[in-house]
Amino acid sequence: MSRGSGPSQAKPGGSAREALLPHEPGPGRNEHGTGSHPEAVTPFRQHERPVLLFDIPCLGFARWAKRRLEALGYNIAIPPYTLDEHIVAWARRTFSNRPVIVVTTDADFPFEHKIVLPTYFKTNRGYGKPKYERLYTLLCKALHGL
Repeated sequence: MSRGSGPSQAKPGGSAREALLPHEPGPGRNEHGTGSHPEAVTPFRQHERPVLLFDIPCLGFARWAKRRLEALGYNIAIPPYTLDEHIVAWARRTFSNRPVIVVTTDADFPFEHKIVLPTYFKTNRGYGKPKYERLYTLLCKALHGL
């Protein structure tokens, strides 16, 4: 017996696919019987993801992590300035109506919402420069904790 041709699956005059699809959408389904119901998606739309603003020393990491973070729903911004005070003023002026988190390696960065990434990690041989994968893991953990 081939797949999908059993008497319990097919209706007279209908296909096996029609027999498997529900006639009325249930909770968590749209009118086609697949996907999510619009009412089930609304709680996720209430929370707006913050803009991640990367400091100048983190630009290489920002380019590497941009696609990964955008896939998670974060917007990435790279400032056109190099001085900390100018970056803060630009961020407040440009993103005045959105939450902003600065990703930096400088613990003294003058911004209230920031994630400070380490510049060195302790290894078996002493201290070493961190890899981007490890920095990305630390960044995701910090973002999850907010």
